[in-house]
Amino acid sequence: MALPLHRNVVLEKSVEFFQDPNPCAIHEGAVRMRMLGELEAYLKGKGTVPLSAMPDSLRRYLELGEDAVFIALLEDGMTNPV
Repeated sequence: MALPLHRNVVLEKSVEFFQDPNPCAIHEGAVRMRMLGELEAYLKGKGTVPLSAMPDSLRRYLELGEDAVFIALLEDGMTNPV
């Protein structure tokens, strides 16, 4: 669950969930876990998914290089952008 998440989206979600534009480590961790949980729920059982097929609302969470084309949820619950 070590996917790189866009910092600006983490801050946006911190305001949404906690009304906290400058989150402490606890709030930031909670926001990151929720975002990762949403990604995991979407990817579960789908195999390898083209990033272009993901909903924009989830794809915007990810801060991936331009060479990333697909994402997959590995059996151990980890995600793997390729």
